Amino acid sequence: MNHFYRYMPLLLGGVVLQVLLFGFGNALKQKTESSVLLGNDLFISTNCSAPLVIDFTGFTGMGFAPTPSSGQLCSNQWAITGFTDGSLSFGGTTTTGDFARGTTAGGVTTGGIYALNANGNTAIWIQPIGEDFTPGDLTLKVCNNSGAVMSNVDIDYDILVLNNATRSNSFNFSYSTDNVNYIEVAALDYTSPGATSPDITTVNRSTMLTGINLVNNGCLFLRWTGNDVGGSDARDEFGLDNIQLCAAPAISTCEIVDVEIDNARCVSNNFVFEVTFEVESGGSGSYQVVRGNQVLATGTESPIEVILANNSSSAPFEVTVRDANNIACVGNTRTVTPQACVTNSTCEIVDVEIDNARCVSSNFVFEVTFEVESGGSGSYQVVRGDQVLATGTESPIEVILANNSSSAPFEVTVRDANNIACVGNTRTVTPQACVTNS
Repeated sequence: MNHFYRYMPLLLGGVVLQVLLFGFGNALKQKTESSVLLGNDLFISTNCSAPLVIDFTGFTGMGFAPTPSSGQLCSNQWAITGFTDGSLSFGGTTTTGDFARGTTAGGVTTGGIYALNANGNTAIWIQPIGEDFTPGDLTLKVCNNSGAVMSNVDIDYDILVLNNATRSNSFNFSYSTDNVNYIEVAALDYTSPGATSPDITTVNRSTMLTGINLVNNGCLFLRWTGNDVGGSDARDEFGLDNIQLCAAPAISTCEIVDVEIDNARCVSNNFVFEVTFEVESGGSGSYQVVRGNQVLATGTESPIEVILANNSSSAPFEVTVRDANNIACVGNTRTVTPQACVTNSTCEIVDVEIDNARCVSSNFVFEVTFEVESGGSGSYQVVRGDQVLATGTESPIEVILANNSSSAPFEVTVRDANNIACVGNTRTVTPQACVTNS
């Protein structure tokens, strides 16, 4: 797999870039009826030409936290066991001792977790000693937000080894879909030699994890386990870098062909169309009409009807059909040119204003006030382009941008959640950088 995306901003708390890389729609999590917080899950890429890459850029060995500061890793993604200073659970905080040994170029003797900084490259680095990481586990959580089951996942990573001690140690791999029952992958096992070497060497490991059937919104847990194997005295140092993940094409004869658009029309305010297709071979019997990774409709056979509620847009977009249980089985794309079914509305939203903007801890918070002069469904959205920032039933609506480090202005407005043609005037928000060191 090639290194197309760098995932450093998410690991270090830069939520805005996570949204840009992997789609803000799947990163939004509802906090209350009137506000949302941005999530920080790692999502497996559905494109093996552009896999998810975790290369630890910016990590300086400063520990782990659910809202990481500069130089830290996000504990919502990492869990660790096997150190005298305790264990790190997902979502925990540990910023001292074994979990925060700082940076090194290798050649340390104190047990713990470091950031390797050698030859311009950064990796997570572990020095095992008698009571540290012998045994111990390093577990990474990655999730599926594709809208479908992932049958197989490709994994590729680099083990970095400083074999500067006479004892040999293992650095083996296993995985789980429930963080309880782990499956060992013997083909990825590694044991450092007993004979010493003064240089850091790189050992690549890769395989396809087959038949995992990771459901949509489910998570995959990847574990690297260290332990003593042979010899005596001091132990070698180990690093992990360049983790790459993607949903691998299923080994399947499934084939979807002849995707076509039919019977497009307005039904009241809704734009409705049908997607016809043929399953020439294979197929699970459950199929999705998708626009990128957005699932528009699901059905068991052709045609599948798609309904775009309260549609006021006539901008063309592409759709295709894929097997819901095998996202590698996908048909040809077709362009849909929708009709603007909502052309007139008695709803009117006016006097949109920004108020009470401030930092609350590391979050940038502001309120959006507005007036509904006529019409209105009683459900309203604060939007930034097509991104829904918050929803509420009346003015004001509070918006929370979690861990905000950006001061770049952007425009927002208010629209009726049930009639997107009813939209108010735009206002410019100039956010405060509430996270100043990240």
